[in-house]
Amino acid sequence: MLKPLSTQINVDDHEIQAAKWMPLVDFVEQPLIKEDGLFRKIIDICIARLGKHYCGLLPHQVVSKFDGGPSCLYYNAVSSQDENCAGN
Repeated sequence: MLKPLSTQINVDDHEIQAAKWMPLVDFVEQPLIKEDGLFRKIIDICIARLGKHYCGLLPHQVVSKFDGGPSCLYYNAVSSQDENCAGN
């Protein structure tokens, strides 16, 4: 859902063994991805976003009467400025 600044991958040998770009269909078929519930949910959200069926969570500034301080509440709402959302 993010737009890369570059397609170049700089591998940090102290953090990861390997990194590469691959088609989404190949990525989701990896055993680690298929067997992990968190990864599976993230992939489902990304695929829905690509199909313009998910608009994402957006921060909304609110003030609580409990402490009078500003907070951000994140919830799913269609933004009229988001061309990737089917609600527009």
